[in-house]
Amino acid sequence: MTGIMQMIVVLVGAIVLNETYPDALLVAKARQLRYDSGNWALHARHEERDFNIGELANKFLMRPFRLLATPICFLMVLYASFVYGILYLCLAAVPIQFAEERGYGPVIAELPFIALLLGTVFGGTANILNNKFYTRKFEANENQPVLKPVFHQ
Repeated sequence: MTGIMQMIVVLVGAIVLNETYPDALLVAKARQLRYDSGNWALHARHEERDFNIGELANKFLMRPFRLLATPICFLMVLYASFVYGILYLCLAAVPIQFAEERGYGPVIAELPFIALLLGTVFGGTANILNNKFYTRKFEANENQPVLKPVFHQ
């Protein structure tokens, strides 16, 4: 299910979002200029570059492993994988608990995920609204983040 959702997000992103990589934008602009002007000598510097398999393998296959070998990156990945594993175990245990332990049907056992979805949507909405509220207060205070004291003496 997670893979399906990720594929949907990737497809929607590929369709809706614009290209932001500067080299790709320059290549598209050069291509459009060639077409409009008829001057086929126009080209972007990125189009001149000659790619070989060794360079691409070093850049895209080896560099992530070298980055992972740095201590801070390794510790962050270790922590993130631990947290993701705990989250996955908790989410996987919900239908098992409702189906096997309580005897609910397979559809009913999945219904608690609706509560998680609603909580995520409401929490995200509250976060966006709170950010707008804070931004207005911040700008009203001449862009100075002055917070009220939490404890009164």
